[in-house]
Amino acid sequence: MKLYIKGGCRISSAGRETLREKTIPEFPPGQPKKIPVKEFYPKPLRHYGRFDDYTRLGFAAIGLALKDAGIPRDDTPKPVGAVIFTRSGSLANDLDFYRTTLEDDGALASPNLFSYTLPGTVLGECAVHFGLAGPTFCIGGKADPVRIASKMIESGEAETMIAGYLENTPESNANGAAVIVISKSGDVLL
Repeated sequence: MKLYIKGGCRISSAGRETLREKTIPEFPPGQPKKIPVKEFYPKPLRHYGRFDDYTRLGFAAIGLALKDAGIPRDDTPKPVGAVIFTRSGSLANDLDFYRTTLEDDGALASPNLFSYTLPGTVLGECAVHFGLAGPTFCIGGKADPVRIASKMIESGEAETMIAGYLENTPESNANGAAVIVISKSGDVLL
């Protein structure tokens, strides 16, 4: 089966670029640039300010990749799934939440931080706001998100898949996101 890349996005400390802008992806050290929500989401997004940095980065990258691919960024269900590779996931937010549990026997534990203590939360936010109705999951280790996404399309689990890399922790030298949209039709043969 032939698969195509319909669009993509890269966000790093150098800024953001989409596949159609035909620029070379870079991942210089440093924290990724924060992307204003109006660049990738068509209407006001009330809870965006509550997202932790990891979720905000992944949400922006997926939103920009969908925009680059010409896929509507609304909550209408569409047969699009996502597989994201991460090494440390939501670890920075996990540690922030843990610190709130240490005071007063956990009485001040932050429910807002707790909401973002799973690396897959970003995909849940994307599924809700972008209408992703295909399979969505995070992977780690030596797994290849592009290969897994391709297999999901080939097996009929989804018509289109988002595949990429997401990392945003203070300890990493490779912070950023790189995401592509893979489909049965498109511009660039995979």
